[in-house]
Amino acid sequence: MFVKPMNDFSLEIKNLSAGYKKSLVINDFSLTVSSGQIVSLVGSNGSGKSTLLKSISGQIPLLSGDIFINKKNLADFNEAARAKVISLLLSERIRPENMTAFELAAMGRYPHTGRFGFLTENDKKIVEKNLSDLDCLSFKERLFSELSDGQKQRVLIARALCQEPDILLLDEPTAFLDLKYKLKLLTLLQKKVEEGMAVIMAIHEIELARSVSTKMVCMSAEGIKIAEPRQVDSAFIRDLYGITEADFENLSDQCKELI
Repeated sequence: MFVKPMNDFSLEIKNLSAGYKKSLVINDFSLTVSSGQIVSLVGSNGSGKSTLLKSISGQIPLLSGDIFINKKNLADFNEAARAKVISLLLSERIRPENMTAFELAAMGRYPHTGRFGFLTENDKKIVEKNLSDLDCLSFKERLFSELSDGQKQRVLIARALCQEPDILLLDEPTAFLDLKYKLKLLTLLQKKVEEGMAVIMAIHEIELARSVSTKMVCMSAEGIKIAEPRQVDSAFIRDLYGITEADFENLSDQCKELI
């Protein structure tokens, strides 16, 4: 899927190597993402999906390589400028003290507020809209700590969307969501890219990823392959996860029984 958006921009990753201290996780990786695209990162745990998202967002320093937004090196962006362009939802759970769902979602507006972080009426409308899109208005005044895991996840996604970024980075956004909200989220993301956003997300549900992605970044210990969704068939998936054909068929049968 590719929709030509009104706000055209590009993210270019050139020869990126990333990891932690001396542990190399991603080696010499390149990728170009344009507005109007959804790129899904798939692969087993530990293959580098979260590391890639953290590298793009500046959460961890690059070991080598460069990242450009509209041909400007991301290293030249200060923190405030970067927050207006890139929004990141990590898979790690947060535990804010005495914050309501609305207050937590409103944190996404801070890159756009003044020095003191006061919300304008327009900021409040943006927060309300994003909470509404994810069916969170009914519990917006409840403490975040009192919500279910699924409700918390929807509020965190709303917070990321409240930043109104050009590039939305999501680490396992469908975690804790039931089937209804998985589908609702993916429909919402499709709408956002039609409006000009680009989405890069790490996701385990490959079939869902195939249904919405422009391209898929398939990550394993053997390396990284960039594929079109139609190329990610059962044989491709078996190779990616190191699963034998017999095991794959057995797992597929079990999944069908659950459905």
